[in-house]
Amino acid sequence: MTHPVRALVRIGVAALALLLASSVLAACNVTGSGLVGPTWRVTAVVTTVPAWQGVVPAAESLRYTITFANDGTASIQADCNKVTASYTTTPGGSITITPGPSTLAACPEDSMGQPFVQALSAVNSYSVNGQELVLRQPDQSRLEFLGKT
Repeated sequence: MTHPVRALVRIGVAALALLLASSVLAACNVTGSGLVGPTWRVTAVVTTVPAWQGVVPAAESLRYTITFANDGTASIQADCNKVTASYTTTPGGSITITPGPSTLAACPEDSMGQPFVQALSAVNSYSVNGQELVLRQPDQSRLEFLGKT
């Protein structure tokens, strides 16, 4: 092979390796995170400022859920509205949830739909332990979920 041809082959091999590595890393950022599979229903909320914690009754927990897909999208049930979101994770447990389009139904007066979506958009880390998911905000406020497949 001539020198220019060898250089092109090296560039092609390097580009292929980079494409493969980025595909593997992208898959690690979603698949294998433990998030994908169940519909997560909120069971408890703990805030640091103001200091408050509350348990969400089982009947109410189905009003506030999130389901993560392998493709980096998530479906949020925020009381009577559905929200489409995107998310990214890292193997170290960081997460970013970015809410997108939402239905605009008029929910009951006691609805926590908007605060739920705002809380999800503020999380920055997560942990999964079996069927339990905890999403934490930078101030250590957290949302606790139970998975239901």
